[in-house]
Amino acid sequence: MIYIRKAETQDASLLTGIKVRALGEQLKKWYGKSYKEEVLYEFMENELTLMKQYDVYKILLNHEIIGGFLLDYFENNKARIEDFVIDPMFQGNGYGLRVVQMMEKAHSDIKEWSLSTLYTSEDSQRFYERAGYIEEKRDAEEVWYRKVMKKE
Repeated sequence: MIYIRKAETQDASLLTGIKVRALGEQLKKWYGKSYKEEVLYEFMENELTLMKQYDVYKILLNHEIIGGFLLDYFENNKARIEDFVIDPMFQGNGYGLRVVQMMEKAHSDIKEWSLSTLYTSEDSQRFYERAGYIEEKRDAEEVWYRKVMKKE
């Protein structure tokens, strides 16, 4: 069973590892061949900072953390999804789409969602489009998406 819970500081290490695995090839381009230690420390510090500033969630499959994301809320019932990640070992099973649907249902007060993903991540772009997000713009680094929820 897949479910979402608020992440706690003791989850930061696992979430960091998942992000590093998911971004593997991209990190090699950014940091070079010996990126592991530098990136792990930087990502770990970043994860702990994010947990203090935002609502960071962990994605669990039968009590095992398989991913995470954070939500940033704005005025007028808008929110931004950041750092959405599913461990590569669990990708391709529909978990990401289920989590997005669960998140949108749990936050039914949010009328407009936004997010961005790396320009080089075509899999992520296809994923967000399948989830109903519409591309708004792109540049050399990122592609921005938006989803306006239907009125009930």
